[in-house]
Amino acid sequence: MIRVADSKKEILAPLFSKIQDSLILSCIQNYFGTAWVDDDSAPTTGRIISGDFVFLAGEPREEFIKAEEGELLRPEMIMIPDSPQWHPLIERACGNQCQKIERYHIRKEGDIFDRDLLRQYADSLEDDYTLTEIDHPLYDSIMATEWCRDFCSQFTDWEHFRKIGMGYVVCKDGMIVSGASSYTSYREGIEIQIITHENYRRKGLALICASALMLKALENNLYPNWDAGNMASVGVATKLGYHYDRPYTAYVAK
Repeated sequence: MIRVADSKKEILAPLFSKIQDSLILSCIQNYFGTAWVDDDSAPTTGRIISGDFVFLAGEPREEFIKAEEGELLRPEMIMIPDSPQWHPLIERACGNQCQKIERYHIRKEGDIFDRDLLRQYADSLEDDYTLTEIDHPLYDSIMATEWCRDFCSQFTDWEHFRKIGMGYVVCKDGMIVSGASSYTSYREGIEIQIITHENYRRKGLALICASALMLKALENNLYPNWDAGNMASVGVATKLGYHYDRPYTAYVAK
């Protein structure tokens, strides 16, 4: 297994063409992520790790599944193979360390979004809440708050986030209670990350934050990618103008 040099990540594109995920583009374009292949001149198997996601493509090989220097199988990491041929190998290699789950593809259809509807959602916040774009103080607050660190945790520091990231949070009484941000970025778009504190769910806050973020991305000619981990996320995406595609199999580390 060979680690792919940053200058050679373009070789991954054909190998990972079956998986439609912006985190793969982030890695290929050398924004985020690390990759390995079996042969760095003509690869037949590949692995990309970007954030909490592990992507596997090509000919299934057990060495691409196993943990290496702690980079794989951290609790809650999600492994996404490009074909069912990987499934028995993953289940044998990981045993009870992984759980088979279902996630949900949302179609990437270009700029099909109704901006007036998104503005209506973004402007629907109740008076005792505030919607604010993530600035330096909010970035610091986010990074110091465990439940919402993923809004910014993939970026190396504030300057990195300021340059290629974006996001909005809802606050109540000075505390962050919900938000939407770019989990990762690439040349043509962002990957949306939404989190709401458990005490403030089912209040429409995720819809408001996502609408503000989508408007910001579209204004900057960036596509707001959405991948759903559950049907509740699919429901929010549908309200925002996305279209559900299909379920897919993944494995989450315990």
